[in-house]
Amino acid sequence: MAALTRFCARVPLSTRLLRRLNPDVVLGTGGYVSATILFAASLLRLPTIMLDINALPGRTTRYLARRVSRLALGFAEARQYLPADKSVFAGIPVRKAILAADRDTSRRKWGLEEAHQMLLVFGGSQAAHRINLAVFDSLEELLTAQRNLRLVHLCGEKDLPLAEERLSKLGEGKDRRYRPMDYCHEMDSLLPAADLVVCRSGGASVGELTARGLPAILVPYPYATDNHQEANARSVEAATAARVVLDADLDGPAFLRETTSLLTDESRLAAMRSASLHYSHPDAASKVVQLAEGLAKRA
Repeated sequence: MAALTRFCARVPLSTRLLRRLNPDVVLGTGGYVSATILFAASLLRLPTIMLDINALPGRTTRYLARRVSRLALGFAEARQYLPADKSVFAGIPVRKAILAADRDTSRRKWGLEEAHQMLLVFGGSQAAHRINLAVFDSLEELLTAQRNLRLVHLCGEKDLPLAEERLSKLGEGKDRRYRPMDYCHEMDSLLPAADLVVCRSGGASVGELTARGLPAILVPYPYATDNHQEANARSVEAATAARVVLDADLDGPAFLRETTSLLTDESRLAAMRSASLHYSHPDAASKVVQLAEGLAKRA
């Protein structure tokens, strides 16, 4: 009831804003933040686009599906939940810097030699404690078994002290092969340098991974609304571009087993790279822009 009250209170504010700006098209990117502005735009009969980048559309998308002009979807599977006459499969828009980055340049930047394999682990902007624990529990054995491995671990601010403690205990040169960081603002160079990625399966992450053709082990965030991250991950897995390990099943032994099985099988990694690139839609942003331009011309 409180959410509905806030929504109703914000619609007049959104309406006044839209009248002042007088936009040609209103684009919302999903979530409750977009709800009032798109609802107000529909009342003013302005052309509207809802961009949803999950395999299972969000509640806001489903609520507004009949009111917006078009639905631009990041996953083909999402069409089954939405009006067919308004739904357009565009793919997941990805930053130009991610698409344009050169792999060789990126690997040199991160100090990687030709023989090195780079395993990149991250859990989103706030990191993922469950993934971090699995890394910590398997770290010594993994680095011992994979002597050419370089592990870059974006573990978040809270778990960085734990990561640094593990680092201090490695020794024998392994400490030079494990690089924990709280966060990285240079994902456009870090992603292209990787050979394998372990991460959550939010829509944006899936878009960036597949745009770079990266094999991945996806660990869906189990508390995501309607479990949409697992739906995302299963879609990529069905395309043979990733392996899915549920959060509840991830521990040190599972992390070691899953990463080792891929890192030691170059033919499988190559097949996953090809499948990942085939799954991606690097022209997604252009498709959304073209959709907006088409609506603006008809307005």
